[in-house]
Amino acid sequence: MRMLPSRYFGPDKPVVAKKDRALLVHVSPPIKGMAENAKTQEADAKFAGVLVNMYADDDRLTVRAGHRKIASMTGGAPVEHIIPYYGQPERLAAATGNTLCDAETGILWKAGFTSNDWHWTAFSDLGALERTCMVNGSDGVWTWDGGTDPSAAPLTVTTLAKATPPATDAVVTVASGIGTLAEGDGVIFAGANAAHANANGPQRIVSVNNPPGTFALSGVDSSGWGADQTTGSMTVTEQGSFVKEAVTPPPGNTWLSTDELSIVIAHQNRLFFADETNLAVYYLPIQQRYGELKILPLNAIFKRGGTIRAMNTWTVDGGMGMDDQLVVFSTNGEVAIYSGVDPADDFRLVGVFRLEPPLSKWCTLNYGGELYCLIPTGLTPMSTVLKSGREGLEAADKTVVSLFQRFTVAYRDNAGWEVYINPNTGRMMCNIPRGGGNYTQMVRTMAKPAWTEFRGIPARCWAWVEPYNYFGDDRGNVYQMHPTIQNDDGKQIMIDVQTAWSQFKTPAIKHFKMILPYVITDGFPNYSLDLRVDYDNSGALNIPDVTMADPRDATWDVTAWDEEYWVSGTNNWANWTGVGSIGRVGAIRMTAGIANCTFQILGWDVLYDRGSVFG
Repeated sequence: MRMLPSRYFGPDKPVVAKKDRALLVHVSPPIKGMAENAKTQEADAKFAGVLVNMYADDDRLTVRAGHRKIASMTGGAPVEHIIPYYGQPERLAAATGNTLCDAETGILWKAGFTSNDWHWTAFSDLGALERTCMVNGSDGVWTWDGGTDPSAAPLTVTTLAKATPPATDAVVTVASGIGTLAEGDGVIFAGANAAHANANGPQRIVSVNNPPGTFALSGVDSSGWGADQTTGSMTVTEQGSFVKEAVTPPPGNTWLSTDELSIVIAHQNRLFFADETNLAVYYLPIQQRYGELKILPLNAIFKRGGTIRAMNTWTVDGGMGMDDQLVVFSTNGEVAIYSGVDPADDFRLVGVFRLEPPLSKWCTLNYGGELYCLIPTGLTPMSTVLKSGREGLEAADKTVVSLFQRFTVAYRDNAGWEVYINPNTGRMMCNIPRGGGNYTQMVRTMAKPAWTEFRGIPARCWAWVEPYNYFGDDRGNVYQMHPTIQNDDGKQIMIDVQTAWSQFKTPAIKHFKMILPYVITDGFPNYSLDLRVDYDNSGALNIPDVTMADPRDATWDVTAWDEEYWVSGTNNWANWTGVGSIGRVGAIRMTAGIANCTFQILGWDVLYDRGSVFG
């Protein structure tokens, strides 16, 4: 019987167990910024579910700038606002404890206010000096010429007299010291009796020493006075660098208090004001910082009522000119837009639109040819108001709407909501007060756009003077922020990144084994690196050691030549890290503490085994 060949007939062959090779996938850095949907579903790989304390640059992630404390205010009261002066030299005043102090030294400049809730604008009139005009809702209209001069000693007034017709401005005679006064000075007059009461308070003086020893009080109508006042203790005090301006309501007006003006903007070479009581806007004559207010009523325009929440100028043509429009926001969700130069002549109502009100009077900001406002759904350009819904929003802005809504619900009543632009970087910061001295900044890179979140910056308020950003905190401190500062007032800058969720090319279960991060730094990188699976967004369990420069590195021009170590320089680091996660979808989570060095992320490689759909 013939037999068929057997596998045992001939030489033995080795048995080969066939197995799939591990797969390798490169993950690019999320240069489009953060997106809320990247936390709960597969999303564009260039978005991040978490992006904290890093800038989304064109091709990498870069740790944000650090900050350092430069001054502490006496008393430790919160620095509620930092008021800039943009003349020469540039200066910053810190509003704290009902005073104004030098934000860079803490030296007291002006006391005696009743509120720190300042709102301000830069303004140029016909005078030689630039000024900052400011109001706080309880102390009237003030201007600052950038100086630090205190008020002068009071001069004794001997006579307060009625003007000789047809003149109407009251005439003042002083016993001595007329040579210390100048045309247009701001003064405080005190001691006028009831018959001459309209002479009291802040005034502007004219016709100084003409006739000799006298001056006139501009705008103080004396035509209805009787006899001159020559008795009583009358004084006139020349104000210093901070001047309370002689701003008055219209004659016969009984409901407008100029002390309660709380919003001021400069529009078409004119100062516009609003308060928190009336549904109206007030304005001064062109290129004047004092005088009699005129009224632009808005109660017939805003059908929902309320009061004025914010105002700003919308430079529709991208610069200052005839096309600038006045934009007024109400507290009940309406916005009116006016074009024209003179409210009494050619103002035209462009339209009234429905929009959530800004979160504070500091939540509107011009950038380029757009006016942005921070509302409960996020940072919104006014051009979208002219369209239906949120049609005009950038894709990146739509990805953070739900995050802003949660912030608003939780923290809307807290003080500190503000929108601020860093002119050096083109990044707009939305300051979010979380309470208890804790703040978050949602930061938008305007050119791209891309969003990121800043933490660890206790900023109650923001300001900018070249080349630094400045902010004040709730403990009376002022800080500088700049890329050359590579720590947070001596503490590490904590970064946190989580990429968008991904199936890594297959819905099957995967065993993630290793991650290779690509890092550029002039320090020694220490980080916590993991691969989260199946929509687990929890943070790092282990706090990594600090990534910092070599402590042996020498300081130029300080350490001894030929004896100390040279600075190591910037290096590329790529070291495999084991992870061992099993799941269907994955997201890289990377955390690090950065101090005194640069730190950039260029991407990651992920090594994993692919299983079946069921395991």
